[in-house]
Amino acid sequence: MIQVIDGTQRPQADEVLSRIKSLAAGTSPNNLKGWLQVSIYENCRERGYHVSNSYLAEWDRGGMRAVSFSENRNSDDIVVYFGTTDTFDDNTHIPDEETYKCHRHFFSYRDFDGAAKSILSYLIEGLIPHQV
Repeated sequence: MIQVIDGTQRPQADEVLSRIKSLAAGTSPNNLKGWLQVSIYENCRERGYHVSNSYLAEWDRGGMRAVSFSENRNSDDIVVYFGTTDTFDDNTHIPDEETYKCHRHFFSYRDFDGAAKSILSYLIEGLIPHQV
């Protein structure tokens, strides 16, 4: 069970994470190929979660597949940053400049399922939606 103890409000990110957990629970072990590791993502007004698939390590290509997602700081949209563990800060999970600018995707404010499906698709299969 994931428990947030810092009291920070993350309503959109909480809902996306809930959908990820539901979708992952319905995924066969052969498709999930391991387990998902969840951490807090904080970048000023962007507060959400960082998720990586720790089983699908691709160390020779820059680490494990990973994403950070939250409500976007400048809009009500959900923003997802797609990268690897090496493209995010180890403590804050803030993406590096290239990931921040080139490997992000926005979902409308209430598109929790779309964001969750894209995150799982990337973590399991490496598929990224069209980049911004």
